[in-house]
Amino acid sequence: MGIIDRIFPGSAPTPPPTPVPPKAGETDWTVLLYVDGTYPDLEPVMAESVSNLETLGSDDRLRFVAQFGRSSQQKAHPDGTTDGIDGDWKGTKRYYIVKNPALSRLEVPLATWESVAEAIPENPLAHYALAEAYAQEGSPLLRTRNILDWPGFLESLKKAGNPDGPPILRQLRDKLTSGSKAIIDGYIPGQVVGDDSKSRIIENLNDLLEEKDLFAREDAQSIPIGDDAKLLLAKEKSKLTEVETLLLNRYLLEGLYQNEISKCRDKEMTGPSKEEYAKAEKLGYMSIIREENPVLIMRWTRRTYKSELLADLGNTSMQRPESLRDFIASSMKQFPSKHYMVVMMGHGSAWQGTSEISPKSIALAVRDAVVESNRETGRGDKVDTLVFNSCYMSNLEALREFPKAAQTVVASEMAAQANVFQHWASLGKVIGKTMDSDPDVDAKEMAATIVKYFKEWGEKNKTNPDIIRLSYEGYRTLTAVDMEKIPLVTEAFDKLLADWKWEGAGVKQLLQHVDSTKAYPSNAYSPAPGDFYSDMRDLGDLMRRIQEDPTVPKVLAEDARKVRAAISEAILDEQHTGQGMEGSTGMTFWGPNRVGEVRGLGKLYKQSVPTFVQETRWEDLLEEAAQRIQKLGDNKQTPTCRQKSAEASWKERTGSWTPTSFPCTRNPPIPRNF
Repeated sequence: MGIIDRIFPGSAPTPPPTPVPPKAGETDWTVLLYVDGTYPDLEPVMAESVSNLETLGSDDRLRFVAQFGRSSQQKAHPDGTTDGIDGDWKGTKRYYIVKNPALSRLEVPLATWESVAEAIPENPLAHYALAEAYAQEGSPLLRTRNILDWPGFLESLKKAGNPDGPPILRQLRDKLTSGSKAIIDGYIPGQVVGDDSKSRIIENLNDLLEEKDLFAREDAQSIPIGDDAKLLLAKEKSKLTEVETLLLNRYLLEGLYQNEISKCRDKEMTGPSKEEYAKAEKLGYMSIIREENPVLIMRWTRRTYKSELLADLGNTSMQRPESLRDFIASSMKQFPSKHYMVVMMGHGSAWQGTSEISPKSIALAVRDAVVESNRETGRGDKVDTLVFNSCYMSNLEALREFPKAAQTVVASEMAAQANVFQHWASLGKVIGKTMDSDPDVDAKEMAATIVKYFKEWGEKNKTNPDIIRLSYEGYRTLTAVDMEKIPLVTEAFDKLLADWKWEGAGVKQLLQHVDSTKAYPSNAYSPAPGDFYSDMRDLGDLMRRIQEDPTVPKVLAEDARKVRAAISEAILDEQHTGQGMEGSTGMTFWGPNRVGEVRGLGKLYKQSVPTFVQETRWEDLLEEAAQRIQKLGDNKQTPTCRQKSAEASWKERTGSWTPTSFPCTRNPPIPRNF
């Protein structure tokens, strides 16, 4: 749905359904989301992703269970701001996701919208948002101009400190910060109240408006208030929502200071017309209030999770395989289901793994969890689909570890945008529709459904201007893989390597093709020299280059064809709609061209993806090449610049040169490439 459709709906929204509690009975699909927000740069968008899931919630066919690890706000927001979501707690919690009807409207402070509209006067979207805030929310939070008589207001607060003053006013004053009290007590009648002093007091009062116990009930009943406030006052404090608490306290404050504070919800504005909106969207202004805009969502809303808290795990680390295993096993025991999907949300690093957990350890954690659950339940459960909401995990070395862990895997060759985490509410609706059309949807169809969703998203996004397209790309590439077929890919790849050596073809020729194969640097538009991800290369593209090289023996060209055929058979669906992703075929391999990479990462490579290392000759070939180049490179130096000898050595062997980050100084490290 486009932004115009969202803002100008054809009919009023229907009331949200009642949240569905966990059931003991079997459901069709259960999605287990392992949400690693302990990375400070991911924590804000992860917190929002859990909140977004609550716009969908669980039902008796499709359940969502999430384990969310969260870093501190100080680390996530060095600028001193916060998420403003669920109390901004730190640690790890496990939730059964239910629908949160409170998420139908943004609770944005009116002062924020005013500042945005003032800063961008030519953008009608900001002014529409301001009108929405006035008309729909009327923000219970105070603004400096809501104080109609600043001198009288400060005088009243100052007198409230007297022992003989009204107790309710004295109690309110006592809750103010020492800074606010200093401004109040230092005020002299006739003195001009500065904007900074006004802002500090307003900020302090707005903090107090959030407190459920700002006013005792017996004191509140003595304050003159209207019918709306009386209805809120009649409710139990524990049952009041955040907005209701703000409104009630605002009404009570207005009752105490009838002549000094203006009434809430007393302003009306109209926003721009649909035509003005369409013009603004065409110009690219829609990002100001678009629901996918993480800046708006993360910084300007206040949310409380309504999902059922299954466990507060304290400081349990999300970056340990034991935590993943416990989450999957506990969830499978508690929520019986015909099918399970495990979604890993965090930073990914190809064969190095996700959330600091290697592919080998991820696979073992999933397998052990299934065994533990089945041992206790007596069921024959399995993980149908393993989804990596992370970067670079559609990597052959990593994928080879997963055939015994899941039937299908969904992962990306390239880096993903952080907004992929926020797609799960919309994706969940698509999954629900797929289940409607095919109640017996299996792992393969489910994996392909996820890829299809992002493919359609990517195709629509292509119509946006480049700068907007890049912001909303989501997955630039995404692949659904049949795990049963992955061993056939490694088998075909190893046969190519074996025949290459048997045929006497030079390693130099193979590595030249590797060096020119499509790569996936972390910044595709400005690749950094020596970037680890620049060595993630498209396996299908390498095989194509070998096939098309007329100097390659026919037997090797045929081997390359068979590798491509095995890849095609293993891939259920793939998409590469992102900018610069043309030519991607769905699966990468590690193709370093620097000795330092092979030597520095070789041990970790063997530990992280032992199955691939044992089944293919690829690591042996890399090590052999590194030894040759290093031995020759040590004897090729010039008196003035050792980097030049490395460059000459590389050109001699491959005919090309990959620049490095080392400066050309007297004694730098030698960046030997091969």
